[in-house]
Amino acid sequence: ATARLACFRATQETPDALHVLLSARADPNAVAGEGDHPPLWRVMRYAHNQHVHDMRDMLIEFGAANGEIELERWENRLTIDRFEPKFMREFHRSAVLLRLYSEPFSACFVLKWLHRSHTKLNRPLTLFR
Repeated sequence: ATARLACFRATQETPDALHVLLSARADPNAVAGEGDHPPLWRVMRYAHNQHVHDMRDMLIEFGAANGEIELERWENRLTIDRFEPKFMREFHRSAVLLRLYSEPFSACFVLKWLHRSHTKLNRPLTLFR
């Protein structure tokens, strides 16, 4: 069970699969080899948003090392998760603005398109915030 936990892939597994391994008395601090990371690090880095809280709590409950560095990583993950929806919402808009600056001949078209799309939404056009 410890060897399987050391190779645990947080992106592909569920909290139930993690619970099975930990219930089989797997070491929650197991590392597969030199230069690899423990399961808590991989969960905080790669787990899906809907599973990360349950998996992290489960590993800590079963005795995973949760020092100052891990707490800092957890704060970083929470910050990223909080701002990711806004980033994804604004991602394509940023690409349009980059094109606006890289192709001056299409600037008029892009500005008209932005104005039309914002007019339909009854929002004022703001290029920068």
